[in-house]
Amino acid sequence: MIPRRPRSAWHPATREPRRHSIIERATRAEERLRRLQRINKRLNSDLRLARVLEAVIDTAIEMTDAERGFLLLKDGSGEWW
Repeated sequence: MIPRRPRSAWHPATREPRRHSIIERATRAEERLRRLQRINKRLNSDLRLARVLEAVIDTAIEMTDAERGFLLLKDGSGEWW
């Protein structure tokens, strides 16, 4: 394992303070994990395919801050539906 150099609190190119502190990054990472935990619970709580796919799309949209999304599916013969 290659040891990492500690990051400076200053951006090397602009010499301005870095925008995100370690605490802010940890808080964002924790929120992403909580979102993943929620979708995991939703996926495991319903056996209806339509509901599961809807939950997957809703979560993907939420986690990527997208305005909308869609899902392409293939059946066993390779046909899209």
